[in-house]
Amino acid sequence: MTSTARLALLTALLAPVAAAHGSAPHRGPADPSPHPVVAPPTNPGPAAAEDARLSSARDDLRHDRAAAAEATLRELLDDAGLRAETDREARLLLGGLLLDEGRADEAVEVAEPLDGDDTHASQLLVGRAYRARADALAARGGGAEDVGFLLELASWSLRRAAELATVDDTTAAVEAMDLLLHALGDAAGARDVADDVLARAAGSEAASLTAPLAELRLLRGVAGTYLYWDAQASGDEAGAQELWDAADADLRAALDGLPEDRFEPAVQLAWLGLQPQGALEQALADARVAAARGATGSLVDVAVVSAYRDAHDVSVAALRVLADDHQRALVQSLASREDVAPVAERLSFAVVSARGVSLEDARDLHVPLAAAATGSASVWNNYALLCRDTGAYEESYRAYRRALELQGPDPRLLNDTALVLHYHLMGDDAGKAAEARALYEQAIALAEERLAALDRAAPPTASAGPGGARATATTIAAPDADLRAELELALTDARNNLALLDAGATHAAR
Repeated sequence: MTSTARLALLTALLAPVAAAHGSAPHRGPADPSPHPVVAPPTNPGPAAAEDARLSSARDDLRHDRAAAAEATLRELLDDAGLRAETDREARLLLGGLLLDEGRADEAVEVAEPLDGDDTHASQLLVGRAYRARADALAARGGGAEDVGFLLELASWSLRRAAELATVDDTTAAVEAMDLLLHALGDAAGARDVADDVLARAAGSEAASLTAPLAELRLLRGVAGTYLYWDAQASGDEAGAQELWDAADADLRAALDGLPEDRFEPAVQLAWLGLQPQGALEQALADARVAAARGATGSLVDVAVVSAYRDAHDVSVAALRVLADDHQRALVQSLASREDVAPVAERLSFAVVSARGVSLEDARDLHVPLAAAATGSASVWNNYALLCRDTGAYEESYRAYRRALELQGPDPRLLNDTALVLHYHLMGDDAGKAAEARALYEQAIALAEERLAALDRAAPPTASAGPGGARATATTIAAPDADLRAELELALTDARNNLALLDAGATHAAR
């Protein structure tokens, strides 16, 4: 075919394309056309195909189609010719998905190839994967050495991620500090992480940094409390004071910068206030903030510690807040303690010893104490007495009966129980009169029996008689003397009350 014939054939073939696009066919350099021919569509290249599959996986994740997303991402990662940036993005997506589903071992397999990728996102994923595997191994009873090794790997990656992050992204720093503090016990390392980020953010006035930096101040404050405790325990008073001051400053900054539903800074501040460098009044103020934000445990701690330090007014102030607004939490907190009885008794003593507490207030404060200390006769006896003194006679009788059940027969409790029946509940009820009589008689018999036992148990000692003669006399040790005085008083009261009952009197002589 001649050149002219080939050109004619080519022109004929291109004519439909030219017509479709409103232009003449391209005839080469010798006859340029201002409108080049548009070539027919071609298959997309590998990069576009990878991007499309990544986009499909992201869309599946957004719509909670995890299985479809996982299948797409695994197919991508099986492609030997995958671009490095696609491989990285697919691993980040798949690793995050596996962590969300609690599949720690698989997440490590996916994330480990990114260990050498010195970027924030990659190091964050690697650190999270190692931490998850450590937690899973520990839950399965794995060896401490293996768990510790994984935690160290996680720590390294999370700390590196924190270094690579921008100052407004404290996610890695927070996770690194949490791991160092609570899994590795490295408070100094946790503080170093916060120091680095806060130093880089120094001078920034961006409002967007307020909450993230406050989070770091919180964790640095917590780390500071650990370090303070170690210094205090080692006897380093100067170092402990410096660390206390730094922790207090960090925690107060966190309290100001975090949302008002975050109670952690106030809880930590209340704890600091209970330490030797603190003040109980400030601890109470911080505990009130914590309680207002949903954490009542600090108020219980303040009440208990203050009671044992004989700071009765502070203890009662904390109990008032709890009894008024968080009574169920107070009862549950006290009841869960192994030492609930002695603690409740100490709180009861604080209530009856504090200044300016009315009898009604003291009675009401004993309601949760008695509810928590179901096995303390002392608390129930105090509650019964306060009920009697405030006119709550039915409740007083019930409380005295409970105290008797717990302590067993006791002359004073028997007399007091009978007294409530006799003078406040009996009226014309012959049954209650008979019950009161029986209680008085039991109190008298028991007191006489125990006094006789004391007489028999007291050791005789020699003493000089007239003219130098030796005679024997009975001496009583101080504790027995106190017991004797209590028994004699209970005996006298029971006898007098029984006589008044027999005489028909309905008003107590005592």
